[in-house]
Amino acid sequence: MKIAAAIPAKGTSNRVPSKNMQQILGVPLFLWAANNLNRVLPKEDIYIDSDSDETLALAEKFGYQTIKRPSDLATNATDGNQLMLWQASNLDADIIIQHLPPMIFLKAETIRKALSAIRDDGYDSAFAINEEAFYLWDENGPRYDLKNIPNSFTLPKLRIEGMGFYACRKEKLVETGVRVCGRSASIEIDAFESVDIDNPIDLEMARAIAGGLSRDSEYTAGLSQYFSRPNIKLLVLDVDGVMTDGGMYYTESGDQFKKFDTKDGIAIKRMVESGIEVRFLSSGTNVGLIKNRAETLGVQVAHCGLEKKTEILGRWIEELRLKKEDIAYIGDDINDLEAMEMSGFTVCPSDAVVEIKSSVNVVLTSEGGASCVREFWETYIKE
Repeated sequence: MKIAAAIPAKGTSNRVPSKNMQQILGVPLFLWAANNLNRVLPKEDIYIDSDSDETLALAEKFGYQTIKRPSDLATNATDGNQLMLWQASNLDADIIIQHLPPMIFLKAETIRKALSAIRDDGYDSAFAINEEAFYLWDENGPRYDLKNIPNSFTLPKLRIEGMGFYACRKEKLVETGVRVCGRSASIEIDAFESVDIDNPIDLEMARAIAGGLSRDSEYTAGLSQYFSRPNIKLLVLDVDGVMTDGGMYYTESGDQFKKFDTKDGIAIKRMVESGIEVRFLSSGTNVGLIKNRAETLGVQVAHCGLEKKTEILGRWIEELRLKKEDIAYIGDDINDLEAMEMSGFTVCPSDAVVEIKSSVNVVLTSEGGASCVREFWETYIKE
């Protein structure tokens, strides 16, 4: 039986702007879904369905097939059944899979189980299901005895449909018009797989979870092929909160000192040696300390002072005759925000403020002062 999979990835979103292009570990959500499917299916059988030319171009760059969605289907009024029927009309296959990008932690094993249920066990469709037990309340109060609290494992479990994965026989889908059709198999998913990104808090939670997973985890395996590698000429580094943990350390005599990360230092040296211009841009006032660190690492320019970062960066852009795409910027706080908007590739440590984390291209897994610059170098720069 021929199998084809479609990933719906429209270009707009109400709750999370450009949700399908939002990045976790530097990879857009729709490519997480593509990677999940690619562990089971070849790329020639995986189709990215989008109205966004940017999304389709990126999909083709990584070898996936594409379907240009018409504008009348690229709205919230189009439900999952309508979309899967339209996708099926564009796919020559016996079994159709629909995998939505917000459910990023789908395992290969789950996809295989769904396909086996249809192909080998005679089911018409398969969908993801998660079982959870809750201490439920309604408008009349608790739905359990407050005086005799039951053990959680004795509570009845709710069966919750995972809204990001469906598979069905194309013939049955067309006949019924629904993606959970005919004799349907429910495929159990775990707590990781059931994460579904619907709003900004979900996105931050998913980023936190992904940051704690190893690169060879069954939830992240294969993602490294999608990491963006910017071709930069200038790397701008904030100091406090990026190269340090942001702490202010003082001796009894009032002298200030900072704790820098040795691994970050090696990464900075390697980037300088490779021909990348690295410059420090700090709002701090300890000029001597920061310039000493710069000199140690071979960094020729380190600005330290209260002048607006946009003005400093603007002068550097003019001096070096740079375009926006030539610049990468690593910052962690709101005083970096405007300067980041002047940069083509923006990055922050995992403990950056929310305003920064929601605007950058990449949220690193490392915290400021804990090898985050090293992570940036090894993941996105080092060949």
